[in-house]
Amino acid sequence: MMDKNQRFKVTNFLIERANRMAREEGKIEPYPPTKEGVDRFYKDIKFDEKLKKHKSKKKQLRLIKSAQGAVLFLLAIVLVVMFLNPPFEIHLGKGIIRDLGYSEIWEVPMYNSGQGYIAGGINVTLLGLQFIVSIITGGLVYFSLEHFKNKQY
Repeated sequence: MMDKNQRFKVTNFLIERANRMAREEGKIEPYPPTKEGVDRFYKDIKFDEKLKKHKSKKKQLRLIKSAQGAVLFLLAIVLVVMFLNPPFEIHLGKGIIRDLGYSEIWEVPMYNSGQGYIAGGINVTLLGLQFIVSIITGGLVYFSLEHFKNKQY
């Protein structure tokens, strides 16, 4: 927020510029350096209305940008967690596939087959499907916020 001194300097600068442009065009200075001239200047440019509109729009855009950033950040976290905790399965032969659930990638789950323990493998198909669904969902949320940002109310 500008204090009175800064506003006064900006006002004087803008009035001098408007008067200089009027002189260059051969016109009479529209804003004399008096209180009436300053009031007319602000009335003509509708400064207060533009300032309020600009502040509210800027605040809204910052909120939406941060919301979009949050969506991307959360999507990245979800993808990393999915990669670090993939679904495991084991192929027992004759078309028999046993689901071993989810586990950390560094702690492979073991299956007790009765003859010993067998290490499970990552179910790449399911992991890929989870990645695709997560990316599509995150993209839809991100672009819906983009659409919301551009909508005029």
